Amino acid sequence: MKKCRAGILLYKVEDGQIKVLLGMPGGPKYEGNTMWHIPKGKVEKGEDLFEAAKREFNEETGILPEGKFLELGNTPYKGDTCYIWGLEGDWKPEDGFSSNNVVMQWPPKTGKMHSFQELSEIKMLELTEAKQMIVDSQKVFLERLESSLKLNEIEPFQKKMKAKHKKMKFRLIGLGGNKKKEKGMKKPSYKRSKSAPPGFGGS
Repeated sequence: MKKCRAGILLYKVEDGQIKVLLGMPGGPKYEGNTMWHIPKGKVEKGEDLFEAAKREFNEETGILPEGKFLELGNTPYKGDTCYIWGLEGDWKPEDGFSSNNVVMQWPPKTGKMHSFQELSEIKMLELTEAKQMIVDSQKVFLERLESSLKLNEIEPFQKKMKAKHKKMKFRLIGLGGNKKKEKGMKKPSYKRSKSAPPGFGGS
């Protein structure tokens, strides 16, 4: 199986604004880095992609991933394929966070092993700001999330309007005296006004 990474993009909608949770990679390798990432990690051999995404998210943030998930697809990432799911939820700084440590040789080729946090910080950012701060290769997941949430907002409205139109259609059919008239509706009787010209009015 090709190497894969999987993760979770936590999001919430507040006052019509989308907010997402991003993380800053830790360790000296990323010192001075200003680009933020979606919490994610490598999928272990034989591991289910979705289960790996939840495991990595929990390990890197300390947040238990539970709730409504939204599949956001995949994209190439550093020679691997990255799979991301959206998760509707919330996080505040006062909730705190914890990230697991990774042991690596640093500086390279020195034989000295050190332990570093995978993420040094996490933030809940408004979508517009997140698009400016996230690493370019992961921006596509923010765009997919935005498109999916807008579609979900439109669908209930469309269904409501369709139902309203259908109800109005049968009511109009009933008023016209059609056999499919709405239950309880009777064909109205019209009388021509004395001032109306010939041809107007009826019974």
